[in-house]
Amino acid sequence: LHASHAFELEIDGKALRNYWEWEHAESSKTAEGYDLCSISLRYTLLPVKVRVLSLLDGTSYVVRWLEIENGGDAPFTISRLYPWCGTF
Repeated sequence: LHASHAFELEIDGKALRNYWEWEHAESSKTAEGYDLCSISLRYTLLPVKVRVLSLLDGTSYVVRWLEIENGGDAPFTISRLYPWCGTF
């Protein structure tokens, strides 16, 4: 059985999976009245934080993007990034 992830992030060739820690979530309305949802996660094995943002406008489409923060001293390379994953 293959585990399904909400997003995929690979840094310096290493897939960051299974060690995410929940920080917080928030939701708000945009000026247009759309729902903007944000979930903040921290990776426990590397100094990386990800904020998953989803914009819902009442249609069947969802816009999603990731904000990735390097909390360390050394630069890193985002080798692979899929903001939307999972089983359909």
